[in-house]
Amino acid sequence: MGLKVNCSDLAAIFGVSQTKIDTWADQGLPFSIKPKKNTAQPTTSKDYIFDTTEVIEWCIKNKISL
Repeated sequence: MGLKVNCSDLAAIFGVSQTKIDTWADQGLPFSIKPKKNTAQPTTSKDYIFDTTEVIEWCIKNKISL
């Protein structure tokens, strides 16, 4: 199990934009959604939590170079 990080931190760790993280999430990058206090608000990528180990494994599987 790797570090649990948000979209902004993941982008900084891997040296890519937050938009790239959003694109990868749309393509199947694994993430969980952090619990919200106000469930009426829509979920955005700012609510995603990523496990860095799972991200690395996904990138290897999908032949994405970092």
